[in-house]
Amino acid sequence: ARSDPEMKIVTAGSLEQALSLANQADRLGAAALDLQMPDMEGLQGLRRFRRDCRHRIPVAVMDSQPKAVSVADLVAAGGDGFLPYNLTADAFLGALRLIMAGERYVPVEMAIGGAGPSIDLTRREHEVLAGLRAGMSNREIADLLALSEVTVKNNIKAFAASLAPATGFTQSAGPMNCRSSKVFCVAF
Repeated sequence: ARSDPEMKIVTAGSLEQALSLANQADRLGAAALDLQMPDMEGLQGLRRFRRDCRHRIPVAVMDSQPKAVSVADLVAAGGDGFLPYNLTADAFLGALRLIMAGERYVPVEMAIGGAGPSIDLTRREHEVLAGLRAGMSNREIADLLALSEVTVKNNIKAFAASLAPATGFTQSAGPMNCRSSKVFCVAF
């Protein structure tokens, strides 16, 4: 995994300790709370962190199962993303960067709820999606399909817009570039 000298990750064993460390920090970019921490109590812990943390920052939750919470419940509790345990280190850092940039990050199976709704994609959107699922960058997909990187980004925005009604998220103009073969990154 690549390291990021700009990012310092601090770990805590409980929600109480996470709040204490967060409130002691001069600067904080984002928080990722493990739903399995002893005093988390599910999304109640996220709500408590939002209420008691002095920093107004993006907050994601983590768990082994993307279906541990629904996207609607996550958003209602003030969550900005869901980070499954099986993310590679690079994907985890990438997801944190997206969240810190004001985007949302959820695995596709969580975004569309399993089999999910039928989403009509063009042939080209399917090809771009296949590249993302294979862990390719936008540039690599563009090279493979003989497209411009802007065209790849436009296709990503188009199918992200198709997912928006199923997730309740609205699409932003932010960048979307995924490099994990384990999950499909959706930035809304």
